[in-house]
Amino acid sequence: MAYLRNSIGEFNFISLEGAIDLNGQQLAIDSRPGVTGMRFKLLASKGQPFVMISMVDTDSLFWANLQLVSYKALIESDPVWVWKNGVPEPEIKVLNVTKLDQQKISNAVGNKLSNQSGALLTCRWDLVKVPT
Repeated sequence: MAYLRNSIGEFNFISLEGAIDLNGQQLAIDSRPGVTGMRFKLLASKGQPFVMISMVDTDSLFWANLQLVSYKALIESDPVWVWKNGVPEPEIKVLNVTKLDQQKISNAVGNKLSNQSGALLTCRWDLVKVPT
């Protein structure tokens, strides 16, 4: 069975948890005391920040640290594509990447990305959909 693609930019993951929050209309409600009814005003179409959690295996703890540095470089880059369970979503901006967990592992089977699989890196990604 083929595994579905999970990636942020050029980085592939064993798993990517969380939902992509797409752009939506922002609405302002105008209601004044003593006046019946309300008025609605469409402001703009923009995305709200959302969080995704990634997990990837690497060759060692050393490579896991280097991987995190590479992830953080996306903060200063242009918006990237995010693939969640094989479904692509373009124009996602990386706001921040935080290491949640890093563990040494002795063996891995199944949907692994590294040949050696000596460490497991879990990160929190703060993202936002850029209006197009």
